[in-house]
Amino acid sequence: MKDLHIQSNQFELPQQFETLNKLCQCFKDQEFFVIGATARDMLSIALGIDLSTRTTRDLDISIAVESWDSFMKVQELLINSGFEKDSIRKQRFYYKYFELDVVPFGKLSEDGAKIFWPPEASPEMTVRGFESVLKECVNVKVDDADIEFKIPTTAGLFVTKLDAWIDRGLEKDNDMDDMMYLVDNFYLPNCTEPVYTEVFEAVEDSDMFISGAYMLAMDASLLLSDEEKAYYKDKIETELTKQEASLLIQKSMKSSKKDYDTVYRAWELFVKRLVK
Repeated sequence: MKDLHIQSNQFELPQQFETLNKLCQCFKDQEFFVIGATARDMLSIALGIDLSTRTTRDLDISIAVESWDSFMKVQELLINSGFEKDSIRKQRFYYKYFELDVVPFGKLSEDGAKIFWPPEASPEMTVRGFESVLKECVNVKVDDADIEFKIPTTAGLFVTKLDAWIDRGLEKDNDMDDMMYLVDNFYLPNCTEPVYTEVFEAVEDSDMFISGAYMLAMDASLLLSDEEKAYYKDKIETELTKQEASLLIQKSMKSSKKDYDTVYRAWELFVKRLVK
């Protein structure tokens, strides 16, 4: 899926559409990417599946910049275009009281993995995989208006959510909820030949949840560098060795409402296919 056409009335909140419209006007000469729950909902619309029950009340975007000085210019552009800067959260802005989080990535990151907001080097945020993920995006056009932007593919969004969960898994369940939603809904809309044959051979009982995890790994393996795949492999396998004590497994079971064996097998096959 390379292109997605949606209608403005398909947005959960009018403020989402209004804020995106303003961002498109603001960033006419600079690409930005919608991430987070809004991207999740747009992918759901594209795949024709039910929207997640976890609703969103904000908008998250990511933008590639050369340096923190470049990001300060982005910030000035937003403020001059009518966005209000949050006095505490460095990534947060408001447009008519609607929350907007802007996450920079690119050459300002440490080895392409983390960003440290100046001047205190805080907060620290993971942007690992962003450059790889966002090379392969879905172009979104709203109505017939001049509103066009990009979102990650389903596997790309899964990777950004996995990164976020590794960073803050103890703090909240939102990222795991979204990952499990993607796993649970990915198989049927995407299972065509020759994909079906490989999945059928790998997943002995043809469980759709496990098959969804396997297929996400197939797509993610095409996006990520060998170094990035090795990083996720290490993180996931470390959790799998903990078995029932694994926070990854426990949170996955809670979010997916699946049993231990199903969740364990899904992650086991995910990492196995990711580095194949």
